[in-house]
Amino acid sequence: MPNDEDLIRRGFVAERRNLIAVSLILFFYQSSEIVINKINVFGNDWPIRDPSQVSVALWIWWGYSLFRYYQYFRDLPDKGFLSGYRRKLNTILRTVSQRHFRRVFVPDDELKDSKMFFTFGSTDVVIESRNYLQLEMHATVNHYTKDGKTVGQGTTKKIELFWRHLIIPQIRAFSHVVLSTRLVTEYILPFLVALFPFWYLVLRFSSRSWFTFP
Repeated sequence: MPNDEDLIRRGFVAERRNLIAVSLILFFYQSSEIVINKINVFGNDWPIRDPSQVSVALWIWWGYSLFRYYQYFRDLPDKGFLSGYRRKLNTILRTVSQRHFRRVFVPDDELKDSKMFFTFGSTDVVIESRNYLQLEMHATVNHYTKDGKTVGQGTTKKIELFWRHLIIPQIRAFSHVVLSTRLVTEYILPFLVALFPFWYLVLRFSSRSWFTFP
């Protein structure tokens, strides 16, 4: 038996399909300037005395579909924007913090002349704000001894990332969500498609007012 979330998801998909359909139909009806004089229902012709009422009916259908889609859009418990953004941002910040760790790490006298490589473990968030991030990184500093053996030494270091370190990862994470996931086309694109007939109507009337002289 489907739960409430499944029912909301099914309703959302149906309303999205309806909104895109009526938006494209209304946009095509306006831009092509079609005039419908009659409707054929089961072989019977129903004449339309006032064709302008077809446009009114389409606008009512459009408004209802947009409102219903918005309701289901708000009812969805998790759309994935924030979680997808945070997941990608954490991946990027982990790479940035590892690079920063290598840059600020100061080896002791025993390791200065040795060839080192790092093995990173867990990374814990100590302080997090909008423009500042402090991480505690656990890593193993490995180096080769004179006889060719590999020796590892565990270390923990706090890494501070300020806004200048965070701005590029934040932009990259946002771009990833917008361009590389289905989220924008699944949730935001229907709103943009729904604006086509509205903006066409605005531009149509504004162009008439601009080019009409007394």
